[in-house]
Amino acid sequence: MSEKTETEKKEAKGEDAPVRESSKFGELPLTLSERLAKLDTNDYLNRSPDDPRWFDRKFNRKQVGPDGPLWTAPLDARYQQIKMGRHCTDYYEDYYRCINLLGEDYKPCKFFYNTFTDICPSHWKEKFDEWREEGIYPGHFDLIFTLYTSILGMLKSSTIDQKELVRREAYLRDNSRPFKLVDPTTWPRRWGVTFFAIGTGLLSWKYYTDWSRKPFFYSLLPRFVLLAFVGGVGYVVGSLREYHYKTRDAVVEHYISLHPEDFQHLTNLDGRKFSEVLIPWIPRRAHHRKFD
Repeated sequence: MSEKTETEKKEAKGEDAPVRESSKFGELPLTLSERLAKLDTNDYLNRSPDDPRWFDRKFNRKQVGPDGPLWTAPLDARYQQIKMGRHCTDYYEDYYRCINLLGEDYKPCKFFYNTFTDICPSHWKEKFDEWREEGIYPGHFDLIFTLYTSILGMLKSSTIDQKELVRREAYLRDNSRPFKLVDPTTWPRRWGVTFFAIGTGLLSWKYYTDWSRKPFFYSLLPRFVLLAFVGGVGYVVGSLREYHYKTRDAVVEHYISLHPEDFQHLTNLDGRKFSEVLIPWIPRRAHHRKFD
């Protein structure tokens, strides 16, 4: 009698339990407890390891569907919270950057494609492709640069003459700018080093006389000879450095004239695309420990 009474009380309690708004109107997903309550535990949770349904793809996909017990909230691919999601976006970005930089015929790029195809859900890839086509997702490495160069090509007023670019490059070399007395950067290097040595010697002269509490003209002739010697050393050092730089530039320019095909990255002053600059590379991820 008592067991029957308890059963009736439980049934009455279940009938009186309030129904969640999400269950009636579908505004929110069901909680895990509600899904487990709807699930036939004998059909899923108690399957033995030898049950062939473990290898039934259709049955297993049903468990992660909207009505299955393993359902989760839809993933926002912009904010990856799980390792698989982060790796998925990594390989997706690596693939499209790889083909943009190195071309679609570069075979190592296929590695990234195979990897993200295996680990990324299909609806993620569709969303990634949609964002990439809209230009709000990484992948188009050269897009902005290509647009910029095409606009410059159309605007003749924005194009800089090649001779002007060469003049600007040569303007920064030693002894290539007009001499100005008020601008020490235009002085020949030998005179610049000479005056620097003389100025340093004069400061040493002043502070030494102040420290020794002696007049400025004390031991004038020996100090003047020493100051002239320091200036001469500065002149010699500056002349040697100037000769070295001129010789180096002459040798480099002569070698470039003999092998111009090896120095196109120096003569092409308009710039190039990333695909012509970067060498082939494969990014290393923290979870790749095989070749460490």
